Amino acid sequence: MDSKASVKTWRLISTTLIVLLASGIAAGKTIYVDATKNGDGSSWANAYRHLQDGLAAAAGGDEIWVAQGTYNPDASLADPNGSGDRTATFDLISGIKLYGGFPTGGGLWADRDPGTSPTILSGDLNGDDVGFTNNGDNSRHVVTTSYVDPNTVLDGFIITGGNADGSGIDGYGGGTSNYQSSPTIKNCTFTTNTATKRGGALFSKQSGPIVTNCIFSGNSAANAAGAMYNQNSTPTVTNCVFT
Repeated sequence: MDSKASVKTWRLISTTLIVLLASGIAAGKTIYVDATKNGDGSSWANAYRHLQDGLAAAAGGDEIWVAQGTYNPDASLADPNGSGDRTATFDLISGIKLYGGFPTGGGLWADRDPGTSPTILSGDLNGDDVGFTNNGDNSRHVVTTSYVDPNTVLDGFIITGGNADGSGIDGYGGGTSNYQSSPTIKNCTFTTNTATKRGGALFSKQSGPIVTNCIFSGNSAANAAGAMYNQNSTPTVTNCVFT
C-alpha cells in the first residue's frame, strides 16, 4: 500500500470511529421508574421507585421511562417518605429525555399513552392540597432547567402543585422554571401551579423553550401571566391550549 492510500485508509477508519463513538453517546441508556417498584432502574421489573433516583443516575443522552403514578421532588431512596424540602425540584440536565405515560408495571413504547396512564410530577409534598389551599408547604418549582439545549425533553407528564412564593426568582414559575435553557416540552399538562409574581405554570428567563401539544389549565399568578411568563426569552409554542 502506497503512502497516499495508507493516509486515506486511516482517515476513513478515524472518521468511522468518531461516528460510532458519537452515535453511542447520543443513544445513551434507558432508565426505568415505576412507583410500584423498588429496584436499580435497570429494567421495568427492577425500576426505581422515585424519579429523583433515576435523574441522579442519568447522564446526557439517556432516556428515563416513567410509569403511571405520582412523583414528588423531595422523595428518593434516601428519603422515601419525602424530606419536606420546599427547594426540592426535578432538575433536568442537558440532553436527558423524560417520557411519562407508561402503564403501571411498564411496557413497550407502543404501550405508552399519557392520557390513560397519567404520570404526575407533583409539588404537593404532603399530598393535602385542595386546589390552591394547604399549599404553603409545596415545592417552589416542580421542574427546573439551567443551561440545557433542545435535546432535553420532557414529554407526557402532568406538572402540578408548584407554589413559587419565595423572593427573587423563587417567586416565578411554580410548575417549571427555565434559566438560559431551551428544553423541549411536549404533551404535558400544567395545572394548579401558582406564583406570587409571574408565570404560575411556566417561567423562562433568557431561554427559548419549545412547547408543543401542551395544556395550561387552572394556574395562577399574583401579578400577571398565570400560565406562562417569558423574560428576555423567545419561546416556540405550538398547538397548546390555555384556559
